[in-house]
Amino acid sequence: MSTKTFPTLAVVTATSGRLACEIGQLYEVLDHVLDDSLMTHQLPAAARAASPILYRQFPWLEGLVLPAGGEHDFNAALAALVDEHGATLEVRTAADLTMDAMWTTGNALRDLGQIAESTGAQIIGVNVDGER
Repeated sequence: MSTKTFPTLAVVTATSGRLACEIGQLYEVLDHVLDDSLMTHQLPAAARAASPILYRQFPWLEGLVLPAGGEHDFNAALAALVDEHGATLEVRTAADLTMDAMWTTGNALRDLGQIAESTGAQIIGVNVDGER
């Protein structure tokens, strides 16, 4: 079994869509759960893929809503979560849970196509013959 310890707030970030930790910690959690080495543009999709795996391990995360108010309310809610669940969590991978993460290792061209499609951007291909 591949279990690794992460800050509770990094796991909360992975499932809530709200940054509650250092960004590097988010990469580490998602990389571990999905057994990948993510790039920045992959984080939203990776978080969506990892959430069911994290919900199975920590059911209290599902439906968790962090306050949208000011910084004080947000930080108070985070402190309450750490008080209730501890500063760290032992996180297992999707493979450990025999769950299909609905995730495939990144393909930059496919990812670019998905980004362009979702934003309405246009991709212009350039064919360069020969070396420079």
